[in-house]
Amino acid sequence: MISGKSRGERVTTVYLHALGCPKNEWDSDLLLYGLVNHGFISRKAEEEVIVVNTCAFIEQARRESVQEILRMAELKQAGACRLLAVTGCPAERYRDALASLLPEVDAFVPLSGAQPLSVVLTRLLATEVEDENTQGRRNEGVAHPWERAWPI
Repeated sequence: MISGKSRGERVTTVYLHALGCPKNEWDSDLLLYGLVNHGFISRKAEEEVIVVNTCAFIEQARRESVQEILRMAELKQAGACRLLAVTGCPAERYRDALASLLPEVDAFVPLSGAQPLSVVLTRLLATEVEDENTQGRRNEGVAHPWERAWPI
């Protein structure tokens, strides 16, 4: 069984940041339920994993999504969390473009993806434990936030 336990009995804490419409909030509740059922604990301010559930319904929502992802990336860069994942409509529709635009993000997980968010996060956490040599290299060559625009 996949669980949020990355080392022995250690439990992984997660914060799910929801943006946008009521459907997005509903999806966030379902995602969080799935994460908790797989051993993750929902806890803001002590999170090891941050998940941003984005929205792309209107231009303002797209702008807010990028701003919030960058804000959460700053927390990650400051050491406040180990992983940053993005889900929601933009992660589904514009996954490749967003991945090149936002290299700070560890995973873009479509809501209708083949693997549940809990599986993706657990695998990323396991990979992170095995390969500590990549730390600090992901942000090389990243454009400043004001140079980034929505990919569509």
